[in-house]
Amino acid sequence: MKHFSVGCNLEPQDFQDGLRLRRMGIEYYEVGNAVFIDENHAKRIKQLLDDCGIIPWSAHGRYLDRESWPTLEGFEHDCRIAEIYGAKVIVTHSPSKLEGGAYDLERFSDAAQIASDHGLKMAVETCHLNDNLPYSSTTYRDLISIIDMLKSDHAGINIDTGHVHVGERRDVETVIDEVGDRLLTLHIHDNFGTHDDHQAVGLGFIRWDRVLEALYRSSYEGPLMLELSGMHKERALCKLLGYDNNAYQEIAYSYAWLKYNWDELIMKQKG
Repeated sequence: MKHFSVGCNLEPQDFQDGLRLRRMGIEYYEVGNAVFIDENHAKRIKQLLDDCGIIPWSAHGRYLDRESWPTLEGFEHDCRIAEIYGAKVIVTHSPSKLEGGAYDLERFSDAAQIASDHGLKMAVETCHLNDNLPYSSTTYRDLISIIDMLKSDHAGINIDTGHVHVGERRDVETVIDEVGDRLLTLHIHDNFGTHDDHQAVGLGFIRWDRVLEALYRSSYEGPLMLELSGMHKERALCKLLGYDNNAYQEIAYSYAWLKYNWDELIMKQKG
């Protein structure tokens, strides 16, 4: 990653909202949940983003878990929505391992083909959260093995920094190094190592200087996609400020913290 860019999943409701995000430095957008979006809504989002100069990047689709979604018909809907709105990547959560610990390679392969049919790449998210109600029994190292087995140009990994930090290991930068060129996109947020609470960047225990160093030496060229959630009085930023915060404040704080660490990194690289 040699170019600094930031995205978010906060949907602008009108032109002024979009312009506000763009002026804050947001260049890319992710549809937070394609499950509940129809084609007309997707077209409206695309037009609004185009008007504001924000680039469609990704869409979060439904999980691949067979128990929740017996067929991939819904995932195909999500890919269609992503294609209409102009995304490059469809994000999904990994199915848990099959009985006996085997990988559900058929499910992965079928989903990757659907993504490919819609001109997308499928990024499977790191979702192993240990005691924090795991989304999946599949670890990030399992995902690396699965992507290598698939041998598909349309499948890779989405590193969710908060999930990795709370569920697998504190040194998120090591996961970035190990995932390598399998990395297709990111979900960027912070936490204190106990809950997956999607705090603003810098208001948690993740070492962002090390995360950005790992991304700098990687082949990844996409945005730092913010995935912040849960605007309420228990947010760290709210407690820091002493009054109720909003999503725009958290995006602004996160952008500033990332940009500061990025500029420090570039200065260090230049000697």
